[in-house]
Amino acid sequence: MHRLNDRVVTLVRQHHLTQGKKRRTDSTVIAPNIHDPTDSRLLCDSVRGRGRTLKAARRLLTPPASQTSLFRNHARQAKRLARRLAAHYRPKKGQKPSEKQAERLYRQLLKVTQTSVEHALKGQTLLGQAGNARA
Repeated sequence: MHRLNDRVVTLVRQHHLTQGKKRRTDSTVIAPNIHDPTDSRLLCDSVRGRGRTLKAARRLLTPPASQTSLFRNHARQAKRLARRLAAHYRPKKGQKPSEKQAERLYRQLLKVTQTSVEHALKGQTLLGQAGNARA
């Protein structure tokens, strides 16, 4: 780290940006306000992102009246399943989590994610056929 800092000071002095007499650093570290990346949360996030994109794609396709049920946003369903999985692995005192139940929930989440991927592929095809520059 010292060699790196010395190199930075040398370069800055060569370009006459500073005299390089004082070096200040900030090493404040705080915990981020984000969730830990579990498999179920990552799947949920991907479904949510795809839903947002498909919502924008739906607006570009014409006529809008016939396209209202073209893509279904599965974000709420994925979020509900991810929460149930997280709660399943935080059992109440004296209870042991059932692997069979967890597997069933995870399979449902994977099915919702796969459906979301299929909707995205269908949307990609329809946008390609739209002939619209924005699409």
